[in-house]
Amino acid sequence: MNDVDEAEKWVLVSAEVDDKPSLVRFRSDLNIWRWRIRLPMLFKITWPYGDDHESGMPETADLDRMAEFENEAIPKLQLAGIGVLAVTTTYQGTRKWYVYAQGVEEFMTILDSVPEEGAPYPITLQKKLDPEWEYLRDIQAEFT
Repeated sequence: MNDVDEAEKWVLVSAEVDDKPSLVRFRSDLNIWRWRIRLPMLFKITWPYGDDHESGMPETADLDRMAEFENEAIPKLQLAGIGVLAVTTTYQGTRKWYVYAQGVEEFMTILDSVPEEGAPYPITLQKKLDPEWEYLRDIQAEFT
């Protein structure tokens, strides 16, 4: 059952870091107090794309694969009620997705079920307990 039924409202912030563009996209509509007990784990999914070209942003081929990954993984997590995407960042050669989730086993089961077209997705995972959703609250405070 999909309990993450809130209409998604995102804030997009663009800035420059070391003279290169940086993007931060975050949810402004999530009721943190409603979800924090159920989704206490913060997973950071990192996809390196290299920033050796002038724009500092991913090239079209990288963007297409990142969109493919996000469009497959995030709906599965949210529809299963296992996780919710809260923040993405794109800068300094990496895109990062920050997902609040129930726990490691549930998260990995869904992530492992995501089909990959061609080469494996070049992602790494980190996790930490963030039951107060401090990361999202800090991002919201900084940019709103």
